[in-house]
Amino acid sequence: MGKTFRQLIAESDQEFTIYVASVENVHHPEIMDLVRLALMPYDLREIKKGTYKAGGDEAFGVYAQYPVYSLMAKLGLDVANDSAEQMVAAMTRIDQDKLIVHHQGESLAKAEEDNSDSEAEGTGSSGEGEETPSQEAQSLAGQKRIDDFMKELESARKDRDASTSESDVYESFAVSHLGLRGFEPAIAVPKGFYLVEREIGTEPTESLLYVSGPFSEAPENYPFLGNIDRQGIDQIGILPNMERITLSVRTTDPTHRFVRAARARSISEDMHREVKVTDTDTGKTHTVVVRAGTDAEARDEAVNIVSRREKIGTDRLVAAAPDREK
Repeated sequence: MGKTFRQLIAESDQEFTIYVASVENVHHPEIMDLVRLALMPYDLREIKKGTYKAGGDEAFGVYAQYPVYSLMAKLGLDVANDSAEQMVAAMTRIDQDKLIVHHQGESLAKAEEDNSDSEAEGTGSSGEGEETPSQEAQSLAGQKRIDDFMKELESARKDRDASTSESDVYESFAVSHLGLRGFEPAIAVPKGFYLVEREIGTEPTESLLYVSGPFSEAPENYPFLGNIDRQGIDQIGILPNMERITLSVRTTDPTHRFVRAARARSISEDMHREVKVTDTDTGKTHTVVVRAGTDAEARDEAVNIVSRREKIGTDRLVAAAPDREK
């Protein structure tokens, strides 16, 4: 019987160090979480903040004068620079011309020119990867490793679905990205609406929250919770999952229900609010339509939208009192 993919990885026992450099602030916790998710298929073992270069770097071309932020990541699987760049760009939505991924020992300029992986770091005593027999090397090489890994994830998902097919959804509701971030700030979620399905775990006080999304509109026929009430929640954990966010929740009350604990409401037209946001430096006014429960939430959300879209600091923006959309 042949060796499994995980056995081959364990036997090779190599470790590769790469750096993710960008003129966007990848040190921000939410973006760093997205980079972490992008690198998970490559057996991510460690990720941490790297350097900050205020003077920029010529390797970024037209963005050469922008500050450069970097992250250091250790991987159990080697990956070509361009492949890692594509994964990180897709997950973080950072343009690839603002992003450079390179291996330890490579400069930013070298990584941009030839995308070489020849300087990848091994964990052997010599600091170089051990030579692998050709048949095993083929199994561990390039895209095939990722394909095999994704097949294992798919198999694990099917096993999980089969083992929980008899589990009933205890409660389900819709929530916005603001509600999720308020419930657990460590979650990095894009703007939009999410469906949350709750299943009771092995203990009555334990639950799994399966979070699917984002959706451009709130899922219909589900109660909408503007804020998820943390009252009675003893512990929240984030479980690794390639398909959707999975939260492990422990409560002090086995009868706890989020729908009962938080004020439920339906998305309706009167929750659309039109907000005018003014750039105090230029005097330019931006009009944004947002959905929010209160005027204060609408103003905050509008300022954040304009800040991200126009790439200007929120301290320059002032939001007027919102008007409901006609």
